[in-house]
Amino acid sequence: MVLKLTLRCLVRMGYQCTFGVLQAGQYGVAQTRRRAIILAAAPGEELPRYPEPQSWFQRQIRGTQYQPILRDHICKDMSALVEGRMRHIPLAPGSDWRDLPNIEVRLRDGTMTKKLRYTHSDKKNGRSSTGALRGVCTCSGGTPCDPADRQFNTLIPWCLPHTGNRHNHWAGLYGRLEWDGFFSTTVTNPEPMGKQGRVLHPEQHRVVSVRECARSQ
Repeated sequence: MVLKLTLRCLVRMGYQCTFGVLQAGQYGVAQTRRRAIILAAAPGEELPRYPEPQSWFQRQIRGTQYQPILRDHICKDMSALVEGRMRHIPLAPGSDWRDLPNIEVRLRDGTMTKKLRYTHSDKKNGRSSTGALRGVCTCSGGTPCDPADRQFNTLIPWCLPHTGNRHNHWAGLYGRLEWDGFFSTTVTNPEPMGKQGRVLHPEQHRVVSVRECARSQ
C-alpha cells in the first residue's frame, strides 16, 4: 500500500519513477539485507539505472581470514540459566534451541534446572511419532491460556514451544553462526533470545562479542 501510494504521488507530480529490490550483500555489506529502492527523476531528466552489483553474494561466504578466532573481545555477562542453555546447544551447523535436550542440569550457581513438561495436546501438530504430547499450555488445544501452565527454570525455554506454532517455531533463537555463513542482522547487543537471528559463536559456548559483530560490517 505504501509503495503504491508513493509511486502514484510521484507520477501525478510528473516524475518518472521505478522501484526494485536490491541485496545489500552485493554492495559490500557482510549481511543479507534486501531493501526496496525507489528511483525518481523530474520531467526532462534521465531516469538513472540501478547500480550494477559489486560483488557476488551467496548463502555461504568464503572467508580468507588467517586467524578465525578473535582474542581481543569481551562478551556480555549472561545469567547462569542462559549460560547453561548455550553450553547445551550442539556445535553442528544450524543448531538452535530446538536441539536442546530436555534434561535436568546443574548450573554454575549450584541450582538445578527442571525438565519441561508437555502436558497438553497440540491441535495443529498432533502427537509426536512416539505418541507423546507436544503442548505446554492449554492454548495449544485451541482454548485460552492458563497462567498456571507456565514453567520456570527449564533448559528448554517454556515460552518458545508455547508460541512456536505462530512464529515458525522461533527458528534461529539460541542459534549458532557458521564460519562460512553470514550474520542475519548485526547489532551491538546480541541476545540469544533476540529476533535479530543467530548470535552464538560457531565453536564456543557464548554469544559473539561486539568486536566480532563490528568485523561483519
